[in-house]
Parts: sequence; structure tokens; C-alpha cells
Amino acid sequence: MDTYEWHYHGDVDLRHGGLFWREDGDDEQVWIVRVIPCSDAGGPDNLFHVQAGHLYLGDDASMHRAALTCCGSDPENFTREELVLAVEAYDGQAFNPDEERVVRIGTPDPFWSGRGENPEPNTVLRSNVSLRKFVTREFLHKEPVRSAGPAGP
Repeated sequence: MDTYEWHYHGDVDLRHGGLFWREDGDDEQVWIVRVIPCSDAGGPDNLFHVQAGHLYLGDDASMHRAALTCCGSDPENFTREELVLAVEAYDGQAFNPDEERVVRIGTPDPFWSGRGENPEPNTVLRSNVSLRKFVTREFLHKEPVRSAGPAGP
């Protein structure tokens, strides 16, 4: 793949989570932006973690095979997108965000029961703002900073 366009994988409504990824010119890593709703962990419906950075794919064929198999893809015949999604889901050490924000849309959720602590938002958006438009404006139009990959032992 020789284009640097963004690809999206996730729910139709980004408020339920999703992952944007694009090539960055290095076979061993891609640039990703992922949105994780705090409601996935019992938090309020209007609070989100937005993380951006490089996902290190590496060149370890056995790790690729394990990640693809674990995620239900054919390890002998796979696409670049399948590899990206498999490594992102399989290897927690492969992604170390360069930028991370907690975003709240609207006022604090009055119906959230408060079953624990939630992070304070770095960014508070007006009610009914499109999370997808915010992520596009703040993350997808920036040029990523080159990363050297994960730190070795």
C-alpha cells in the first residue's frame, strides 16, 4: 500500500469506540488513533479516551501468526488491515500512545451512578458535538511524529 489515507474500523457511531489507522512509510509500524468510550469500563456515556501514536508491527512472523490466528484471520493469506487490527488487539506492548486525551461531550452525565473514579477531561466539548469531527480535526489532520518503536529490554 503506497497511499497515506486513513482507514477506519469500528462502530458506525464513534461514541461506541473505533480505530483509525494509516501507513506512515515504514513496513514495521503504522500510525493509529483509537477512541475508547469510558462506558466500556462502567463510566459515563459521554466520556472518552482518545489515543494517538505508532503501532509497532515488527517483523516477527511467529507473533504475526499468533495474532492473526487469535483474531480469526488466516495467517497464510491476510491483508495489511487484518495484520494491523490483529496486532493492535493481541499485543498490548505494541502501542504506546504519543498523545492521549480524555474528552467529555456536554456536562457531567447526571444518570451515571458513580461506581468509581473517572479521569478528569482534558477537553470538554459542547453537547451534541460530533466526536468523529473532533477526532478528524484534532488528530487525523496532524502529521505524526516518527517513533523508533518500542523500547527494548
